Amino acid sequence: FCSSLFICIHSNHMPKLSPEQVRARSVITSALPKWSQQQYYQTSDQSVLDSNFLAFSQRPFLLPPQKDWTWNQSCGRTTFSLDDDTIIVMYKMNSRKKRNVVKIPSYKVWVYEISTKGNKPHLHAVWCEKGFLDPLEGSILAPNTIDDLSLRDFAFLYPFVQTEIAEEFGWIQSQ
Repeated sequence: FCSSLFICIHSNHMPKLSPEQVRARSVITSALPKWSQQQYYQTSDQSVLDSNFLAFSQRPFLLPPQKDWTWNQSCGRTTFSLDDDTIIVMYKMNSRKKRNVVKIPSYKVWVYEISTKGNKPHLHAVWCEKGFLDPLEGSILAPNTIDDLSLRDFAFLYPFVQTEIAEEFGWIQSQ
């Protein structure tokens, strides 16, 4: 069952979801309280999306096209409320072969965008329901932009500022 968009905000009913959407929603809602323990940092130009791989990032996940295949968004985006303030958008991506290609790996990957009502997503997640150990060509994280920087990113400068300022910026703990 595919739909273009479900919205369930401040209501007692949940949108009608397919069994696989229910499973994908269950995965994210149970993992979200511990998201920082599964934060993903790209360490190379290759990524592995093995079955049941789950990761969170403050940058969006972008699935890179491969030599013989690319990614296809199947169905639409499903939106649901986790609580009064938290909105989650999820969608499924499958591998899709390019022309004249006989065989490709069969991936099923769920991408999530987590935001507070009225704001851009501040947290992103990816869950690989079906994957492989073969590395993908390219990073699964969007590149850093100037918008991704925060005051904490400059904490390495704390020795060069007054102690009070470093404490105010949250770079060091007050004594």
